[in-house]
Amino acid sequence: MRIGILTFHAAHNYGAVLQCYSLQEYLKSLGHEVSVIDYQNKRMLSVYKRFRIGRILKKNPIHMIKNVYTEMSLYQRRKKRYYAFQNFINNALNLVPIETIKELPFDIIFIGSDQVWNYKLTYGFDSYYWGDFVRPSHTILASYAASMQDKWPESKDEIIKSKLKNFDFISVREASLAQKLQMLSPNKRVYHVVDPTLLISTSIWNRIATQPNINSPYVLFYQVDVNPLAREIAKGIAEREGLKLLVISANIQNENDDVAISVSPVDFVGLVKYSKMVVSASFHATVFSILLRKDFYSIKAHGKNARINSLLSGLGLESRAIESVPSKIESVDYSLVNIESIKKESVQFFNNVFKTYEKE
Repeated sequence: MRIGILTFHAAHNYGAVLQCYSLQEYLKSLGHEVSVIDYQNKRMLSVYKRFRIGRILKKNPIHMIKNVYTEMSLYQRRKKRYYAFQNFINNALNLVPIETIKELPFDIIFIGSDQVWNYKLTYGFDSYYWGDFVRPSHTILASYAASMQDKWPESKDEIIKSKLKNFDFISVREASLAQKLQMLSPNKRVYHVVDPTLLISTSIWNRIATQPNINSPYVLFYQVDVNPLAREIAKGIAEREGLKLLVISANIQNENDDVAISVSPVDFVGLVKYSKMVVSASFHATVFSILLRKDFYSIKAHGKNARINSLLSGLGLESRAIESVPSKIESVDYSLVNIESIKKESVQFFNNVFKTYEKE
């Protein structure tokens, strides 16, 4: 079958590009012709630009002068990270123009994974991520592991309910989200599936991971949003274990150690693989810690716990979610962790989508 993927493939975020790569590779392993549709929400992606005038402009002239200096000092680092991501996106993903939807119709289009339905991230309900576009009548539209914010006002329910009707099949990444959307779409099953990064063989991640040039054992601390409490917890764990703390942030302007400041997506996987422990408030850092069988702790972030909680509870790893430095640092017993057990509904979802296409 000819399959297209619509997701956050162009975001310079480790989880975003790696989940897209995972879904592409998984579907290819099933024998399908797979392409990533190169649609980009420009406003959302503006944050990843090498230079953006909005980072400098301030009403206070003193603040503006400080911002000019900051941007000048960060430019080379932004440039290095920009090309590290672009190299992966352009070479690892099979990109096709957005016009392909009409010109060379797909048999199936999967929208997701990642927070493609988070209307705050996309500055409104993005028409492409919600399936509001013209496609051939034979093309099946399905969401795979789509995600959105944990909470939204009731005033948005009718909009969401209407947009869910665009989809022939619906699957989401969090159990709590599946329950909420099932109430808004009672006549169509809402599947709870795993993130695409959990679908492909761990051997693939071990193969692409690059070894960092770091001589001393380290605890990797990864943060998406600035979280001083999480930083202190990570520091406390590293000190207790007698290990170096290696810090990497999703944004270049936040705290990053020099060795990790402009790493590529495959370098990021390598930093996880070769660490002694991972501490983060990141869903995908948690996923890769589990896939690569690392000791890890996930720090609870206010209002952003659904994704991590759903993953950890499914694997019996709830104790790895913390709010302070644990009184005792314990290793993960991976003999008790069965990733295959949480993939069953995902496999069933794909089978149902493929069977429907074959019947048409």
